[in-house]
Amino acid sequence: ILAWARREQRVLVSFDTDFGELIFHHGELPPPAVLLLRLDPIEPEAALALALRVLAETVDGGFVVASEQGLRRRPF
Repeated sequence: ILAWARREQRVLVSFDTDFGELIFHHGELPPPAVLLLRLDPIEPEAALALALRVLAETVDGGFVVASEQGLRRRPF
């Protein structure tokens, strides 16, 4: 998935924390950006609204963790 996102120059949107582990701890090359959504419970409408709100900003070049409480950004 990481290789595909890199090749296609796509932002990877996920609920899976393993992508951060692969990039920051195992040295995998990242795609242009990763958006990790942290919602509990995961409700499709809320997830879509949060993703669209965050993607309207510049997320390129980093790992962004988004929740209803706010954003955390870590550059690659």
